[in-house]
Amino acid sequence: MAQKHRHVHQYELDKWRMFAQYISTYDTWKSKSPQWRDSQSVTQGVLFFGIGDMLRMAREKFDLDLIYSIGKRWNSRIYNKVRSVSEKAWIRKYCGLSIAFVNNTEKLTSELGDELGKSHDLVVIYYVTLESGTPNVVCSLRTRSNFDTTQVSFPMGGGGHKPSSGFMVELGSMNLMSVFDKIEELALASMIKTVIES
Repeated sequence: MAQKHRHVHQYELDKWRMFAQYISTYDTWKSKSPQWRDSQSVTQGVLFFGIGDMLRMAREKFDLDLIYSIGKRWNSRIYNKVRSVSEKAWIRKYCGLSIAFVNNTEKLTSELGDELGKSHDLVVIYYVTLESGTPNVVCSLRTRSNFDTTQVSFPMGGGGHKPSSGFMVELGSMNLMSVFDKIEELALASMIKTVIES
């Protein structure tokens, strides 16, 4: 009996480890991970469970399959929305560089970055906020190519990693179109630098 109990306990621990691994692979720049698509489903599914439910699962039977099935259904609805929003993206192409600008009112940063990143070198997901009392544009940069997004975000006062970074600019000294122009200028400079160095 004790042997059976240890077996069940180990099975539940393995499912918790799998759950943690899925959650940790959610970000767009990890999309090459074989678990990335599943991780999106798990991440969406867990939003339907309160902290009390999760603690109860930790003590009793952890139902990863239920979380995954809920998330998978919700994820398919999200991707219908992502495809719809992606179709409205504004595309700028110059000297072989393709940049997609898309408004992030739906807060679908990772999903939009992944979808548009399939066909564009750089994806700029932006929204305007008034939280600080003045209008600011928040830009998240994503890529699925070898483009280094920090070559754009760092000069704009932001931070992040090569495939995923971001920055915020106060709209006053610059208007929205000026921000887009600056992004394009920095992206082109980065591309030219890469070509020269290679």
